[in-house]
Order: sequence, then C-alpha cells, then structure tokens
Amino acid sequence: MKFQRCAYGSIPTVLREHSDIGDASDAFHERTSPLMRERVDFATQLDEQRLPMWTGGDVDIASREANYALFSTVAGGVAALKDLDIFRAHVRRIGLLDSNAVIDSDESLQQRIEELFRIEMSTPRPCSGPTRSEMQAITEAALADLGAAAK
Repeated sequence: MKFQRCAYGSIPTVLREHSDIGDASDAFHERTSPLMRERVDFATQLDEQRLPMWTGGDVDIASREANYALFSTVAGGVAALKDLDIFRAHVRRIGLLDSNAVIDSDESLQQRIEELFRIEMSTPRPCSGPTRSEMQAITEAALADLGAAAK
C-alpha cells in the first residue's frame, strides 16, 4: 500500500509539475525508486542469508549481528506475537506501510526482539499430538471396533 500510495500519489504531483511526459517520468522515478530500492535490497539480503539454510548450513537468526535481514523477519515475527510495539512495527513493515528504517534504526526494539525470541525459543513446547503409546491405544481401539462391526 505504501508503494501504491507513493506511486499513485506521485503521479498527479509529477504531472502537475512537469508538462513534458519524459520529465514527469524521470521525476516519478526519482520520487519512488528509493522505496523500491530499499525493498529490493532487503529481499536480496534475505535471499543471500537464506542460502546457507537451503544448502544445509547453520544460520543464526537469533542475533541482529549475524544475519540481520533474517533476524528482523523471523525473530521479529516471533517476537511480534508477544509485544504490541514489535507487532505494530513488524506488520507495518511487511505490509509495506512503513520503511524498513522503522525497525532498522530502533536499537531498543531490536534488543527487545532478541530478548523475546531467546525466551520463546528456550521455552519447551508441548507435544503437538498424541504420544506413541496413546496413538497405539487409539489404533488398537479403532481396529477392535472394526472387528466388532464386521461380526
């Protein structure tokens, strides 16, 4: 939306300011390209930082010092579920409503993301389903019910 607002909002402005369509096109590009470049650069960083994951390497996403783009995306997303200020900044960033600089320039927000991500990752998760013995009991009960129904 920010790109759309920036782009659509810039069109009437540059057309009012420039009678020549070539000049208007150049002015439009000058107004909108920094936002576009920021996003392309960020996407490029993400791809570069994800490559080791795709090839079986280790990637540190818990620290802003190691792989910042992945950190701000992954750890930021996890921390956003725990902190309203992080949530707001993260969603506005991925929704293209704010510049990346909103998080990139806020060191205290980054520290909070690191802290919440570390806490969340160190918290044991409950099992996501029945244990093996519970599953065996369910299966045996279902087979017994099938056997009884067949008789």
